[in-house]
Amino acid sequence: MKKGLILVLLVFLLVGIVTMPVKALIDSRLAGNENALNQERFTYISVFYNEFNITDQGKAELTSSIDARNVDECKISMYLQKYQNGRWTMIKHWSSTENGTFCGLGEI
Repeated sequence: MKKGLILVLLVFLLVGIVTMPVKALIDSRLAGNENALNQERFTYISVFYNEFNITDQGKAELTSSIDARNVDECKISMYLQKYQNGRWTMIKHWSSTENGTFCGLGEI
């Protein structure tokens, strides 16, 4: 009887320890980035659309739009970057801010 009770208690203890939630750790590559934990969570965005194409002539076409709810203005920023010599360099940047719940941006 005593061995059975001890066995049951040990099983409950092991199940409690194994299923205990663990604090999530941040990726060590992001630890130095102060914005790693402070990112948008798309709380007020209903639809978010991005498209990126390269034409036959080698030109980049970028399109982005946001349809939001419960906001006064929307802002979109697009960055065209190139990977060169082991790092990303910005080629061009576009941004658009609109009053209301919709914002769209397209560039070639």
